Amino acid sequence: METTETTRFYLGRMYGDSVRVDYYDVADPEEQRASQHLLDKVDDQGTYYPMVFVDGELMLSGSAEFYHVLRAVQEVIQPSAT
Repeated sequence: METTETTRFYLGRMYGDSVRVDYYDVADPEEQRASQHLLDKVDDQGTYYPMVFVDGELMLSGSAEFYHVLRAVQEVIQPSAT
């Protein structure tokens, strides 16, 4: 949970209300039901916890380190001009 709080704090400072950080412990049946709409999108092959979704899309698997999450959020919020 400490990683979640750190990520929530810094992304909040950077992006304000345009970014929301939710944490679901899918080992808890109630939280698993709450996040089922995200889990239904995951192909179990090669996907590891933790998983990070941005705008409902799986962006990271196996790491929720702040700078990785930041890059994933930036890809969605500030896509590079191509």
